[in-house]
Amino acid sequence: MQRWAKTAVISGKAKIGKDVEIGDFAVIHDDVVLGDGSAVGAHCVLGVRGARPGSPALEIGAGAIIRSHCVFYEGSSFGPGLRTGQFVSVLPGAECGAGTQLGSYTELQGKIKIGDHTRFQSRVMVASGSMIGDCVWVFAGTIIANDPSPPSEGLLPVTIEDFAVVSINCSILPGVRIGRGAVIAAGVVLTKDAAPDSLYVGSPARLIGPTSMIMLRDGSGPAYPWTSHFARGYPEELVAQWRRTLKNAG
Repeated sequence: MQRWAKTAVISGKAKIGKDVEIGDFAVIHDDVVLGDGSAVGAHCVLGVRGARPGSPALEIGAGAIIRSHCVFYEGSSFGPGLRTGQFVSVLPGAECGAGTQLGSYTELQGKIKIGDHTRFQSRVMVASGSMIGDCVWVFAGTIIANDPSPPSEGLLPVTIEDFAVVSINCSILPGVRIGRGAVIAAGVVLTKDAAPDSLYVGSPARLIGPTSMIMLRDGSGPAYPWTSHFARGYPEELVAQWRRTLKNAG
């Protein structure tokens, strides 16, 4: 059963799945594919046309929850289970996997690739060309840049590998690669590559040591890899895979 507000403006050319909820004053443009069981909040705009004609459709998988005042341009795709806060902006060209979470006021600046189950908290800015893996955490107020000499055309995108953690208010400078499972501490300005499973602090960032040196505050064991003790909101089959991997590694 569709639940569309009377004030919503929905193109007859859009492909809307079953059991979709669309809130007051939302606008759904022509080239939108919205999966079954999704919910679009009030004042959202989906499928805005970009500067280049002929862009592909905006494709959003099943079970999405897009909260109020979000704007998504055409030409991006999201796997099932998208979750957003309010006032999220997605420019054309983002390719995002399943279970993506975008916190309030987060901006994806197009031509970005994001893996499965990666989570961004509020006010994160991700520059065009960024490559971000699976199960990455990027916390509030972080900027992922791509221009070493702004403004210029010589862009150097950032790469963040699987299971990395970027803490609050970090600046990830152009061309940097963050290795698998690395932890970037709060307020870091990262100017060089970060090695896998390593902790970086300071501005500019400096290597402190392996992430295994960081202990949980309750003293129950190492904080990293975080998959050993945190699983809230992740699919059961994925968590089971983590457990098997950790057991085999031990």
